[in-house]
Amino acid sequence: IGLATVATVGILSSIQKDKIIEDQQQTIEERDEEINYLQKRREAEEEDAFKGKGKELVNENGENVCSVCLLGKVTKVLVPCGHYAVCSACITKLKAYNDSRCPICRRKFEKAIMVY
Repeated sequence: IGLATVATVGILSSIQKDKIIEDQQQTIEERDEEINYLQKRREAEEEDAFKGKGKELVNENGENVCSVCLLGKVTKVLVPCGHYAVCSACITKLKAYNDSRCPICRRKFEKAIMVY
């Protein structure tokens, strides 16, 4: 009886291991599909942005509104893309977060020039 019990535990253990491996492989496949989907979506969004689908926002008074916070008055032009799209507070935050991409076209900007 002792040997039979040891053999049964070994088989169950092997079956459990196979199930765990199968579950992990399925999880990996699902994550790979999700990654592929997100990469394609990001590429499509970047392509749309470079085609000029992003817009500089204007309020009812005709003033440009910050594309990040949607509240502040735009005071910065981004170089090299040339978008007039960000207020002083948001450009400070973008730099603090090391996010040097234009909120309109998503191109990397080198600097932001104050416009008076």
